[in-house]
Order: sequence, then C-alpha cells, then structure tokens
Amino acid sequence: MDAALAFGISGGLYMDKAQWSHEIEELEAQITGTEVTSIDDKGRVRLPKKMQDALGNPFVLFVHPSGCITAYPVHRWNSLVRAVRALPEWSEQHQKAMGYLGENSMPISADAQGRFVVSRPFRDLAGLKSNDIMVIGCIDYLEIWSPADRQTYLANPESVARGNSKKIFQEVVELARGR
Repeated sequence: MDAALAFGISGGLYMDKAQWSHEIEELEAQITGTEVTSIDDKGRVRLPKKMQDALGNPFVLFVHPSGCITAYPVHRWNSLVRAVRALPEWSEQHQKAMGYLGENSMPISADAQGRFVVSRPFRDLAGLKSNDIMVIGCIDYLEIWSPADRQTYLANPESVARGNSKKIFQEVVELARGR
C-alpha cells in the first residue's frame, strides 16, 4: 500500500492518488512562513523562492490599511476587483472602493532572482524607513512590514491603521466574499 493511501486510511479518510496529489498541490500553492530580510536603497526586496513560487509572477502590491504592504497573486487580486465592479457604478461604496484600490495598488513583476521594487511612495505609506523588513506568508497573499510596526500592530491593531481606509477595505473584502 502506498504512503498516501495508508495515510488516508489511518486518518479515517480515504483519498485516492489523484485527490492526494491535488491536496499536495494546494498546500504548495499556499504562501507560508516568515522571513526577516532587507530592502535596499533602491527599494528592492528579494522574496524567498518558496514564497515567490506560491505568489506567482506578476503579482499586485497593495498598501494595506493595517499599515503594511501586501502582495496578492493576480487571481486573488482580481477577485477583489470583480466584487467591487459588481456594485452599482455610481454608488458611493463603488466609487470609494475603486478609488482606494486603484490609488493604493500596482501590478509588478519580480526579476529572475526574485527581486522586485517597492516604490518610494509605497514604502513611505507603509513606514518602511529602515532596511530591515519582515515578509509574512498569509496563505493566499503576503505582507511586508517594518519589524517595529508589526510588533505595534500585534499589540494594538488600530495603532497603525490609516483612518477610514480600513473600513473601506473591510467592505471590499466582505463584498469579495459574497457577504
């Protein structure tokens, strides 16, 4: 009996090889782990290979209202945008969300070494003033933080949030999830 089948039976579940293979592919596509790395004077960040592979190339950088920069795989970003586009075009919610997403995002590609550039305005908005940064996998996207802001955020999430932008983004995410 092969290991995948044995695991499935011993775990109380039955999975054939195709199902097991799908589960492994899904796990490998998740963006996980935490890396402490640096951002150089030109704004370049180098992603670990595993994160780079799971994120895909190109991807979308977004200045998140929680105080960090997020990087979304294209399919995940597009699901957020589609949810906002589904709102009545002239509604206040649609206009706020489209403006917020458009103003605070940019499609980007990494080079062959897994490096990409975070623009100066994005670095300033996210408080990335030192060369040290944390890259945190969040399963289907990643976050880029200054270590000090990350610690502050964990202690008090509201302390680094940017005003009303958090509420707008939460509304967008809820729309994307179909609520």
